[in-house]
Amino acid sequence: MKQKSKHSQFLPIFGTALLPCGATMRKLSIVFLMSTMGWTSFGNLGMPLPATGESKIGKAIKVRLTTYHRNEDYWTRRLRSSSGYTLKEGISVACDPKIFDYGTKIMIEGVGVRQVHDTGTAVVAKKASKGKLPVVDVFFLKESSAEKFANSHKYAQVWVVK
Repeated sequence: MKQKSKHSQFLPIFGTALLPCGATMRKLSIVFLMSTMGWTSFGNLGMPLPATGESKIGKAIKVRLTTYHRNEDYWTRRLRSSSGYTLKEGISVACDPKIFDYGTKIMIEGVGVRQVHDTGTAVVAKKASKGKLPVVDVFFLKESSAEKFANSHKYAQVWVVK
């Protein structure tokens, strides 16, 4: 009787690299699909988590969520942030650089991972929270998308992703 190789769930690619197949590939496909749809909780798909010994997410901070869109002003019309980054929907947020440095990746509860690319006077002044909480301003291309998000998201927990 022929014995199964310990790598039987992988397909060889270019000689030495191995590509997962079968159940492992289905699980990876599901995780990829869910992540592209903006889902942040995958539950237990039976996939082992990496044992790094350190947390990938820092301490939670409660913030006030606001939105801005492409037609707000001269710079956002050109998709330029105050830090020089190109603004991208689904990625860019504006924060006070004293709280989150430019380029910092943050996990927003119910929203997903975003990156700090911008700031603004209302964000720094914490205008939306009347000076009580830090403000995270989420970027959208369309004004209608920004309004829809703003009506459904007021406050959230935010973690720095390490």
